[in-house]
Amino acid sequence: MQKQVINQKIKNAYIIGSIELQALKKLFKNNLITEDNYKLLKEKIIKEYHILA
Repeated sequence: MQKQVINQKIKNAYIIGSIELQALKKLFKNNLITEDNYKLLKEKIIKEYHILA
């Protein structure tokens, strides 16, 4: 049971991180944030949610 809960938390974190990355990419494509900010935030999201990119 414990392992299942941990796996679900990892899966949820990955989904949340992926959604945040998609939103960040849309902001960048629509010129709402600079390229420097895009790269900085992208790295922060990848580290926070342990996403392999």
